[in-house]
Amino acid sequence: MNESITEKVFPTMMPSTVDVTTAHGGAEPARAASKTLLCVDDELSVLSALKRTLRSRDLTVVTATSGAQALEVMAELPVDLVISDMRMPGMDGAQLLEHICRDWPDTVRILLTGYSDATATIRAVNHGRIFRYLQKPWDERELAESVREGLALRARLKDEARLLGMGAAQAAQLRQLNDELQQLQEQHAADRRQSDAARQRRYLQSVKVLTNLLEVRCAGLFEHGRRVAALARDLARAMELPSEAVLDVFVAGLLHDIGLIGLSDAALSRLDGNGTSEDDAVYREHSRLSARALAAMEDMLPVAALIEAHHERFDGSGFPCGTAGADIPLGARILALADAVDDLAHGRSGLARLGAGPLTERLTAARGAHFDPAVLDTWIRLSRSKAS
Repeated sequence: MNESITEKVFPTMMPSTVDVTTAHGGAEPARAASKTLLCVDDELSVLSALKRTLRSRDLTVVTATSGAQALEVMAELPVDLVISDMRMPGMDGAQLLEHICRDWPDTVRILLTGYSDATATIRAVNHGRIFRYLQKPWDERELAESVREGLALRARLKDEARLLGMGAAQAAQLRQLNDELQQLQEQHAADRRQSDAARQRRYLQSVKVLTNLLEVRCAGLFEHGRRVAALARDLARAMELPSEAVLDVFVAGLLHDIGLIGLSDAALSRLDGNGTSEDDAVYREHSRLSARALAAMEDMLPVAALIEAHHERFDGSGFPCGTAGADIPLGARILALADAVDDLAHGRSGLARLGAGPLTERLTAARGAHFDPAVLDTWIRLSRSKAS
């Protein structure tokens, strides 16, 4: 690639000075860039690799070799997005991102973690409210995509700041959601007496952060996730799944569309009933994107597996892998039905809005093809019970 970028390198020995070099190493006057990105790592080789990966005409890349130096950069420059390593001497990545979250909350935060950093990563989620976790060694395409999506999210949040002012109805819905999550957590803790209560609280907080992100990005996705989670939870209980599995299904329902937050407003509008996205290549990847966004958290791995498979069909004609029958996790089969019920009942994704009778007929016609017969029979039984 012959494109040159402006890289602002924040020197260790002269913190009040900013040097400007091109991607090829030659000095030139500083140029205005549309976005400023700060990379923080105590290894210069890692910073060089990050700069090569993120080479773009639209980015000013700023580097720092410690948390303290990064804060000096933040105080001098308007930074749109920060990528920080977790393990650094002195101030680690979690502490740095927590500080940035407090003092520069609009700056998007991405954390680079190792496989053994699960506890510290969860701390960063709770206190630093990070946008994305990426594991070392990173995939270059995934890193570039995460930066692009993070910058796009920052732009959307700035343009749509009014969404942050939730009304009384939205606040009540969030309180109800938090209450349901708390109840499920307490039930799960009772069934597994030796489970770590502190770890469960961190898990609950992580789910709250992610659902808040969904609500801010698109109220339609948030409401859809709430309804799907409630129905999936009821189905899982009716099928007598263990409390841990019920919790996984419920959380998977809340977050199953987290991968869609990077779609354009027009695409999200289609999902809310103004068109179809079923054949859209980006849409067909969203289950994998959702799972990948959660997989960096160890406690989220069971949830990520359910989310990745929730568009598989019982006859093997679904996506992303074409898995069939009992090879699809039971929680994902439950989630698939709950997702379809809500789409049809509310007229989402270009589907006609159906009443109770036509809805049952449509789902029954897909018995054994789209849906697991046992899950479908459980839903029919529950529906009749509620109607009587």
